[in-house]
Amino acid sequence: MTPDTRDYTILSNYGIPVTDRLLIFQLKACKNAYVGLMSGNTENDPLFEIDFGGYSNSVSFIRAGKDSKLPRLVENSGPILHCSEYKEFMITWDANTINVYRGLDSSGSLFLSWTSPTTLWPIINIGISTAYTANGNWIFHTQGKEITPDDISNITSGCM
Repeated sequence: MTPDTRDYTILSNYGIPVTDRLLIFQLKACKNAYVGLMSGNTENDPLFEIDFGGYSNSVSFIRAGKDSKLPRLVENSGPILHCSEYKEFMITWDANTINVYRGLDSSGSLFLSWTSPTTLWPIINIGISTAYTANGNWIFHTQGKEITPDDISNITSGCM
């Protein structure tokens, strides 16, 4: 479970690679879940942040950085998360584009997509968090293996 904090849990510490330029996961949260595509080893390095269910699950968006005052690069209005059901997502990126799909593969609907006019910062880590009175349960699918909350000590179970 990601607790109610804006501190990122770094997924590479739990064997979830970034080399595939792909993140496939299921998420159960009421609101305010974040995925940071990070250019360094900490959340203080430049990052692209994907906000799932921001502002009480009313909007999702991508921004360049973690600060809430930064402009949204792309957004999609409407609820996306559910407090008691896992929702499926896939994030892909290449040298210029970040895509977010609903579903566990690219046949799902494209939910958010942003293309930079320049090359993206190199993505070498991925972080996850939830905040603003929200907790999140995450299940990751990687290299044919499912990484569940039981596999990650500080990403356990529960949802507020």
